[in-house]
Amino acid sequence: MPSLPTVNWRRPNVIDCNEADATRFMMEVRKCRKSFPYFCGTYCRILADDGAGGAWVPFTLWPEQQRVARLLQEHRLVVALKARQLGLTWLVLAFALWLMLFSPIATVLLFSRRDDEAVDLLAVRLRGMYNHLPAFLKASSIRADNDHEWVLSNGSRALAFPNGGRQLHGDAGGRGRGRPVPGPRQVDARRQADDRRGRADGASQQGEQVETAEPVQEDLQGGPPGSHALGAGVPALARPAGS
Repeated sequence: MPSLPTVNWRRPNVIDCNEADATRFMMEVRKCRKSFPYFCGTYCRILADDGAGGAWVPFTLWPEQQRVARLLQEHRLVVALKARQLGLTWLVLAFALWLMLFSPIATVLLFSRRDDEAVDLLAVRLRGMYNHLPAFLKASSIRADNDHEWVLSNGSRALAFPNGGRQLHGDAGGRGRGRPVPGPRQVDARRQADDRRGRADGASQQGEQVETAEPVQEDLQGGPPGSHALGAGVPALARPAGS
């Protein structure tokens, strides 16, 4: 006598279909797992504004977006210098979703300048893209779902963080809190200051006469109005007399 089915024998994403459809679904899952560009261009949708309100439309990749999609899949680290309105944010979110579905247990960290922007990446864009997938590509369940954390039943998760480099106080523009992370110009200035201080310390250890130089404060500026540039106000430096 056959045993009775258990209470939880059917997962939420099990589809009632015939054998031909089941075979086709399995083939599509394999294609999506093998190729991120195929998954993105075939099944992902993005939120587009046509002037009359947003609508979820197919993410039809441009040739250059297809090239970037292949780079994302082939290389572990990718650095992109980009302009706005190129669709790269949506492309990276689609890649994050692809990793979460087909490479569990994946952890995706989403950073944006403000908290509401980080929440938009996770709760609106990434989750919306997932909601528009066909049922046979979805996870069996969602274990956590809030503005800053989204966890799938396969163990993959996405977390959203504000990361404007400002943690304490708002600047004049209202974007972020606290003081900014130093930019390249500020970092270079600090390195120069450290080099000068090191030379002065070496000269004083050798018994040479030293005199104080003016602070390099103006070299360390460059942050946005109302911000505090890291390193501004470095103590006066010392250099050998006559140099």
